[in-house]
Amino acid sequence: MTRLVGRLRLLLFLAAVVATTACAHRTVTPAPPVPAPAAAAANAANPPDPDAVKMPEAPGKADVVQVCGGCHTLARVVRLRQTRKQWQATITEMKGNGMFASPAELARILDYLSQNYGPAPSAGGGVSRQPE
Repeated sequence: MTRLVGRLRLLLFLAAVVATTACAHRTVTPAPPVPAPAAAAANAANPPDPDAVKMPEAPGKADVVQVCGGCHTLARVVRLRQTRKQWQATITEMKGNGMFASPAELARILDYLSQNYGPAPSAGGGVSRQPE
């Protein structure tokens, strides 16, 4: 009986060693990489404003699209035809509302809007805000 118990223990020990060894050599297949990067997902969530293509190509356009277009449609941004002083007042107001941009970006935005969306000619082409 003692001999049988000893053999049983030996058999159980060997079975445990074999099972442990088999599990230790198991290969794990890594998960495949995520196909869409975070930037692509962000762009899909915020498609480009179609009004951007209507805006004149000039230095500062990208800043207007990025900074102003973050809260407003670009049609809304450029529908007011304002003087440089009025655009400066609008930018100051937007900064007070939480707009964040570097001083260089703000300067380019002011230049772009002043040069491309200044007071409209009398024939129309936008709503001109009267001096305050």
